[in-house]
Amino acid sequence: SLYAAGESALQNLGMSQLKKDAENSPTAKKLLSVAAAQTQPVSPMQSGLLLWALLGLGFSQAAFFLPLFKALEPLPGSVKIFLSFTLVSFCYALVFFIFCDLLPKKGARHNAQNFSYRFCSLISGLSFCAKPFLLLCSLIVGGILRLARIDPHSLDSVVTEEEILQMVDEGEERGVIEETEKDMIQNILDFN
Repeated sequence: SLYAAGESALQNLGMSQLKKDAENSPTAKKLLSVAAAQTQPVSPMQSGLLLWALLGLGFSQAAFFLPLFKALEPLPGSVKIFLSFTLVSFCYALVFFIFCDLLPKKGARHNAQNFSYRFCSLISGLSFCAKPFLLLCSLIVGGILRLARIDPHSLDSVVTEEEILQMVDEGEERGVIEETEKDMIQNILDFN
């Protein structure tokens, strides 16, 4: 749940204010470096959350599969296996998404800056712990792509003008960008 809360808080931080604060605050400087790592296609916080989710699923299967299997005694063996596995997986997924993903994310969004500063060391440590897993996965994916004669770095996309304009339109709809700011951005892009 700390991975989910940390990820959500970092996504909702005001980056411009954080950059200003980083000049005077070592905590803000540390948060800025952790937030920069979150811009990767798969961030350390996301990979940590995924890793713990999979480990938790394995532990829940180990703990609850056999008792549930025995409780379904009158059913045929293959049906008991299917039902036991499915029920344990579904219950785990439900509990995980509610208590380890949705609630922490929503809670951290309410005061992202306060949460981030308060748990900066913990967020930084969790991100650091997830990096080896992420690095291993990246190496494996890069190797598989190279075997298929695909350059893994060619997949890094460049943001197009159309995508920028779509983001500006979304920002205006949400009230984050004013109409005059939208016009300025469109004029700058038209100037090129």
